[in-house]
Amino acid sequence: MAQVCEVDLCSLPDQERRLVARNLHSFIEQRLDVLGRQLAEAEARANSFAVKYGQDLNTFAERRLPETQDSEEYGDYVHWFMSQREVDEYRRLLQEYRDLARQLAILG
Repeated sequence: MAQVCEVDLCSLPDQERRLVARNLHSFIEQRLDVLGRQLAEAEARANSFAVKYGQDLNTFAERRLPETQDSEEYGDYVHWFMSQREVDEYRRLLQEYRDLARQLAILG
């Protein structure tokens, strides 16, 4: 469940607004660093399956998965699929935090 959250930092005195913006910006930089590392790890996991099977996830799911009786291949598909979902989510979060950092730069 997504919540819509609006904060009016502009109503704060200049000094307080800058203080809040600096602290939020510092947190965002740290979060971007963590998310960047998590993205790299998830991409490495997803890419290892692409290399192993010589195709991307969608091609594997369309061509090979319906016919497989191999439990290792099916297990790999599940891990690959979950890794790709993580990649997509980390990319989305990174973009959200970058957008927020730009907004804070305007306030600071």
